[in-house]
Amino acid sequence: MKTIQSLQVLRGVAATAVAYAHAMDMALANGNPWQARIGHLDNLGAIGVDLFFVISGVIITLTARSIVDRRSAHVFAARRFLRVAPFYWIVSLVFILPWLADGRSVEFGRLVATVAFYPCLGGTWHDPVLDIGWTLCFEMLFYAGVYLAGFLRFSSLAMRAGAVVAVMALAHLAGAEAIRGFLLSPMLLEFGLGIVIARLYLRGSVDARTARTLLLLGGVGLSMNIAFGYGDVHLMARVVDGSLAAQRVLLWGVPSAALVAGALLLERATGARPPKSLVRVGDASYAIYLTHPLLFPAVERVVASGIFPADAVVLLATSVAVGGGLLSYLTIERPLVEVGRRLVDSAFGIAPRLEAGRPA
Repeated sequence: MKTIQSLQVLRGVAATAVAYAHAMDMALANGNPWQARIGHLDNLGAIGVDLFFVISGVIITLTARSIVDRRSAHVFAARRFLRVAPFYWIVSLVFILPWLADGRSVEFGRLVATVAFYPCLGGTWHDPVLDIGWTLCFEMLFYAGVYLAGFLRFSSLAMRAGAVVAVMALAHLAGAEAIRGFLLSPMLLEFGLGIVIARLYLRGSVDARTARTLLLLGGVGLSMNIAFGYGDVHLMARVVDGSLAAQRVLLWGVPSAALVAGALLLERATGARPPKSLVRVGDASYAIYLTHPLLFPAVERVVASGIFPADAVVLLATSVAVGGGLLSYLTIERPLVEVGRRLVDSAFGIAPRLEAGRPA
């Protein structure tokens, strides 16, 4: 799929926002940055996750148009899995190496959440070893749903009946609160918002004025969050247990959807192109998101020396996150994605071809 540049820029914004929120946490632990006194800006960067979910809904909807039979459904699933999992596993392994070197054990449930993207082993929620990996569990759940929908569309009646039985079994399992909170989380609605946006994009019926209005509404939504606050929706624990997931979708998911829709539809209506430097940051957004927890401990050691004021700490840590993410994207993630693509093409007998754009 050809790269949609507005989405790439927003992916970069999303990853940088998450890194900024974590940088703010670091600064607040060591000082009192003035940025933290701007309304409720301190934890708003966590909205980057919601931006990611909406964008993913758009991209997967556009990508899933390639599903025209059961074989292409398998290709879709394999490509998405290899796009996400290998790099995540590598980063997670690097993250826990110091634990292993110290002789510390890793809880089995956390390993399952990391390796299999299933965080509810035994009916209890387990964080992946890399805490931010909780979002990838929801991503993979969404991918699985799209794959099954495409696969069953071209399957026999027996296959569809089996799927109904499987859904009933999952509904029974969902009696455990953690499983129910995962499989039926309101956070999945953010992917749904992305699906709606993709449909509007494909129809091409939205003009530039409407797109700009959507951008304005998204900006107003963010401004209201800064001015009036958002409670505890930024807390992962309150999202994964379902207690504030619906509230988060309303406060953060809807403004995120307005921003994504406005940017995407404006690009289509006007042909406007963002600066290439911003697109490059978007290309590295996944790497920025995953690797910044590895980089921040080193920044924290520098911060502990007290040579930087608190606001400089925020800027330094965020810059390190973006720079380190770009480097890891170029040296590790992008080569891994290309290897994965070649493996899928070889496994399914797909002829090599030149594709416009970069991996979505």
